[in-house]
Amino acid sequence: MKERCAQCRAELLPEDRAVEWRGVVAQCPRASRNGREARLTKMEFEVFETLLRKRGAAISRDALFNVVYSDRPYADIPDSTDAIKVYICKMRPKLARLGICIESVGPSVGYRVTLC
Repeated sequence: MKERCAQCRAELLPEDRAVEWRGVVAQCPRASRNGREARLTKMEFEVFETLLRKRGAAISRDALFNVVYSDRPYADIPDSTDAIKVYICKMRPKLARLGICIESVGPSVGYRVTLC
């Protein structure tokens, strides 16, 4: 059974429970950079953590959808990957305050985390 965060129920990582890349840290349920933090919802955190694990490489909306919804009961799964677009749109302003951007990559390629 996967270990989960007590606050947001997101899957915890075995190695020190945080993902870090170029000074950006994802530690449930927050994103931080240079001492500043942004609080994320459970689903936003799962999307952000997945993007951050890719270390700046693009990941498709379908792949994000599969990671985020892989262990959800069937009734809790939305009909399309548009839910990922919604989480991305909600996260962008929160992360922009930290100098973190989520870029759309090419037409229908996916998303990636960058510093802005």
